[in-house]
Amino acid sequence: KPIWWDRFVEGVNDFLSMIHNELIHPVWSVISAPFRVLAQWIPDIDWPWNFELRGANVSVKQSPFRRIVFDNQLASHVVELLWDDPDEFLEAGQAVSRDDYGAVARVPVHAPQPDGHFGKSAIGLLKRFNLRGILHTLTRVLLFTRGSRSWTYGREMLSAGIGTARPLAMVEDRLGPLRFRSFVLTEQVEGTPLPEFLAKTELNTLELDRLAGQFARIWHTLGELRIVHGALHASNFLVTPQGQLKLINLDGTWRHWFDLTFLHRRDRDWLRFMKTWRGQPEIGAAFRAAVARHFEETAVAQRQLIQPLTIQLQRAA
Repeated sequence: KPIWWDRFVEGVNDFLSMIHNELIHPVWSVISAPFRVLAQWIPDIDWPWNFELRGANVSVKQSPFRRIVFDNQLASHVVELLWDDPDEFLEAGQAVSRDDYGAVARVPVHAPQPDGHFGKSAIGLLKRFNLRGILHTLTRVLLFTRGSRSWTYGREMLSAGIGTARPLAMVEDRLGPLRFRSFVLTEQVEGTPLPEFLAKTELNTLELDRLAGQFARIWHTLGELRIVHGALHASNFLVTPQGQLKLINLDGTWRHWFDLTFLHRRDRDWLRFMKTWRGQPEIGAAFRAAVARHFEETAVAQRQLIQPLTIQLQRAA
């Protein structure tokens, strides 16, 4: 890309950011202030149409103004804190990041152990996803919130064998069917971002191939599920102390049913991931080779499954 194009894009971004910060955000803050004050009082009313539905693993509690979905093994006092005032719970935690679009904090929760049971004390990660202005709100009040997507696809990925932070609870501010801010509480994954891990660690070929093989399995499984991460930067992969690769930050994740959108978005995810290794061609080559090798092994395994079935059908005929 020419230099003038980068400068043009940077100028447009600066102009739009100025409009948002100096005009849209202050006006929206004034307009929404009465509703925020009202929302602090209304959920405390014991509405007769509040309901709670408990399943084997997950429960749902909902009122006209708030909805929470939570893991049944999550401590009851944490559920109550999230239901009563998730903002206060987040503010009381240890801040990790904060901007106009959201906030992240570490909070004390009873998080699950590998065997599925919860320890006596552990740290969870609570994320708040803010609305981005009037236009952003109006175009998304009927869509899945980012908190909802983090919850839904996080649990689906775990069921499919993809390592990620286990979702513990999801909260939405609502007005009937209209959805506004959302929160998601997950377990905290201990690990190092993949680019930082590869920069600090001297890996031999076998260890690099092992990490690349884990990425290939994750990439293949996402394709089978027709799920696109939406921001598949290499920094969204964590390498745990046990050497496992885990995918995080699922709020932009989406399932695409049509090839026209799915293949385009999947290609963008691939380009985002490979962009990190432009200055390290040997690492990029290792990931490309692992993906190609995994797809070839999968195709061979499928052919081996089909051939015996074909022979059985011929004999039966």
